[in-house]
Amino acid sequence: MPQLDQVTFLPQVFWLVVLFLLFYIVSSEYYLPRISAGLKLRAKYFSHVGKGLNDKLSSDNLSLTNNLDKTLSPSVTYAVDFIGSVSKEANSWISASLGQVYASQWKSINHDYLSRVVRVVGMSSLISQFLKVK
Repeated sequence: MPQLDQVTFLPQVFWLVVLFLLFYIVSSEYYLPRISAGLKLRAKYFSHVGKGLNDKLSSDNLSLTNNLDKTLSPSVTYAVDFIGSVSKEANSWISASLGQVYASQWKSINHDYLSRVVRVVGMSSLISQFLKVK
């Protein structure tokens, strides 16, 4: 296996370690402090805002969620019904098409194939019996 080739294995491990260390250093020195500062600022902001705004935001969020559910539920129901009907029609069309193909083309092909297999098996059994007799 080329991944375990002894000639290239050590350089691959070396570069793997170098790239992971580089990723760790960049993320720990640049990205993580910025994310941490943003999270601390957000927590500080929401702790100073107080309960009143949080209650108002949660009630607004709840009313928006209810309105969204009322608006989207007929559309979702219609989409599910439509996809189900299309799926049933597609399945019936596929079944009918396969039946026509089998009746017209595959039936004769299967018959030819099986007759040739029987001939080959018959000839091989005749040859094996002929060889056993001698």
